[in-house]
Amino acid sequence: MKGVSITLDKTTATLNPGDTLQLTATVDGTSGAIVWGSTNPSVATVDSQGTVNAIAAGTAKISAAVSGCTVVCEITVENKMTWTVYGTDSCYLKISGTGDMKDYTALSGAPWSKYHSKITSVIIEDGITSIGAYAFYNFFRISAVWIPASVTRIDANAFMPGISQITKVYYGGTEDEWNEIRGVTTFYKCLSSRWGYKIYYSQNIS
Repeated sequence: MKGVSITLDKTTATLNPGDTLQLTATVDGTSGAIVWGSTNPSVATVDSQGTVNAIAAGTAKISAAVSGCTVVCEITVENKMTWTVYGTDSCYLKISGTGDMKDYTALSGAPWSKYHSKITSVIIEDGITSIGAYAFYNFFRISAVWIPASVTRIDANAFMPGISQITKVYYGGTEDEWNEIRGVTTFYKCLSSRWGYKIYYSQNIS
């Protein structure tokens, strides 16, 4: 339509899962209703008032359209995760944050992989929802792992090789919840290569 224009107050934004963002559209030349949309609702959704909700890591384009004119805000959702290594030898690693842990490779490794010969315990705090592929690749000294109930997936080779050294797993949820974790069957099979391991359920992680 001739003379119609629409603009957004933001054209890009970076959010964490659970964040919200209010987009404001300015329209000239028409009183028609604005139609909002998302190209990837699994990453970010938008309601009829332009409120964006970040769901999971990834990218999405949020569009605002009126009378044949469309503008877009590109949304990037990033998981918020921090990690700290405590000690100088026989160290423990604490991982905190929200959302899925990134998948790594055997070649690139996780950012904490330079400590693979020193870390003996891993504490993953509540809020992390997956353990990434190759996250603890070649960590042969890990004997104890704390896993929160928020974890719903253990990705391929997360603790391989080296998982057979783990003798204690402390899990924040129930045994039934543990068995619902995607990838836990493979985790079990690898654990069973060492006698004496034990899983402790309903353990507070702090």
